[in-house]
Amino acid sequence: RLQREIFQLFVANRKIPFTDAGIALVENRIRYVLKLGQEAGGIVEDTYEGDELIPGYTVSVPAAKDISVAEKKQRRLSGITFQASLTGAIHLVEIKGSVVI
Repeated sequence: RLQREIFQLFVANRKIPFTDAGIALVENRIRYVLKLGQEAGGIVEDTYEGDELIPGYTVSVPAAKDISVAEKKQRRLSGITFQASLTGAIHLVEIKGSVVI
């Protein structure tokens, strides 16, 4: 899904500028897909421990100023990472019970 969203970003935009705003367009697509993963139940929902937010996922993107001139000449954006916590799943249910008359 992430590959499709990034591809659609390039299709929908004639040009994605190599600026913080352009990088944010990519970041937003990544966050959108990860949010869908939360809504589908595959990625842990954001929680709180006291007042501290514990996110189910994080995304890190470089600032445009931190990208080398050589990389900008190649028109290649790298250095984007994300981390997501999976919720796990139930694969087996064992139930014991009885019926009494």
